[in-house]
Amino acid sequence: MVTRRHFLALSGAAALWAPHAARAGGGVATFGGSAFGSYWRLTAPLGIDQPSIAAMLDGMVVDKERVFSPYRPDSVLTAFNMSRTTGIQPTHVDLRAVLASALEIAASSEGAFDPAVGPIVGRYGFGPLSDGSPGHFSQLAVDGHGIGKDAPGLCIDLCGIAKGHALDAMRTVLAGAGVTDYLLDLGGELTASGRHPSGRDWQVMIDGSERSGAPIVLALAGRSVATSGNAAQGYELGGRRVGHIIDPHANVPAAGPVYSVSVLSENALIADGWATALMAAPYPQALAMAGSKGIDALFLVSNGGRLVPTTTGRFGAHLVS
Repeated sequence: MVTRRHFLALSGAAALWAPHAARAGGGVATFGGSAFGSYWRLTAPLGIDQPSIAAMLDGMVVDKERVFSPYRPDSVLTAFNMSRTTGIQPTHVDLRAVLASALEIAASSEGAFDPAVGPIVGRYGFGPLSDGSPGHFSQLAVDGHGIGKDAPGLCIDLCGIAKGHALDAMRTVLAGAGVTDYLLDLGGELTASGRHPSGRDWQVMIDGSERSGAPIVLALAGRSVATSGNAAQGYELGGRRVGHIIDPHANVPAAGPVYSVSVLSENALIADGWATALMAAPYPQALAMAGSKGIDALFLVSNGGRLVPTTTGRFGAHLVS
């Protein structure tokens, strides 16, 4: 069993996890490397060609960072953010595709997910875009040629969805290499294929769920799970917890009783984006939204020092009893 961690909870992972170091146990080998300021880690049955698979996954990660990293001055995303040009600009096909998905989730979530709030994230100390202009997702556009903005200073931040896209791309790499049974962890977003060598589904434990009275264990069978929360990335200010998830309607860090939201989907990008949206929205609205849209979600809600789990959709059907 592998414990799920929030994205930056293992910011010291380099000291704990040497890239490409392998260990074996229970008929599986585990190895990984660095990705998006965090890590990737693959667990698969013994006999996998670790050097070859690691090289392919590392190459995929580097390609995605060159497109989506807001920290890289040479990334495709940074070029768009620095541009003062309005209207549609030709850009990388991956950036077009991910922004299109981000705008679909933004519209469906009534703006709870908004890729235009990056500068607000930066102003609270959680990102590099503090000098940009915050905006609204309706000011962004995508067509078959590129992406556009209607204000010169408008910036986009896809950190709430791009890691899911990268995880989907890594799944494609593994399928092309003939790897059918594995558990893949990309900075805390998890996906699995096939079976554990013991014959059971791959299983993961939701971080923080032990505070609900009993650990919540999820069976991942051909699905991905993404978790959004403020416990791993935040600070205390004036007796209040300031987290990195921004409520786009108020342009302030999301506040409320929700410790984390986990979303299960066959598509990691969808899971990642919706986990961010549901964490950003006020809890009653988020719970109603997840229920009405049939989203497979798990909310861990603080109540008197405990975390109370509430599920929507078919999330509960995938829990290990």
